[in-house]
Amino acid sequence: RAGLLILAFLLPGGGAPCDSEVRPSGTSPAASEVQFPALLAETIQTLTDRARVSLGEQRFLHLLGVTHTVMTLADIHRLGVERAALAGLLHDLSKPMEPRDLKRELKNWGEPVPEEDRDYPRTWHGLHAAAWAKHELELDDAEILEAVALHTTADAGFGKIGQALFIADFAEPMRRIEE
Repeated sequence: RAGLLILAFLLPGGGAPCDSEVRPSGTSPAASEVQFPALLAETIQTLTDRARVSLGEQRFLHLLGVTHTVMTLADIHRLGVERAALAGLLHDLSKPMEPRDLKRELKNWGEPVPEEDRDYPRTWHGLHAAAWAKHELELDDAEILEAVALHTTADAGFGKIGQALFIADFAEPMRRIEE
């Protein structure tokens, strides 16, 4: 049920404000006032469908919880709710993959695991999800790609969306995954 509520928040007609919308601080638009651009709505649906198939129920709910949390942080700090939604939905899409498969696909895309990350295969899913979004979805937003790639470890020069995603990944209320 929680997943359906969060999806309603993300999909067209849901409760998430668009980045371009200007409204008084502290107010939220009615659900009927909010519309994602059609291409973004299609991308969100694609990501949600992929996540539902490839992730187990708990990981899927975690993904949706992180997405909701990062969108909330983005709204509060005016970071761009649409971009935050994409980062949230992408961040753990590759989590169930085996490290050897992540490494092979990254190499095939011309984006091998960086030397400093080679000893930490549990972090490679972020690198893979970012590369997948870049090559398969043709996403070219460098800040979103960086946020997804580095969401497990962060980085000194991390962008604001990345900072929000890093926090949301650990702070989302439904997190039950012990790692």
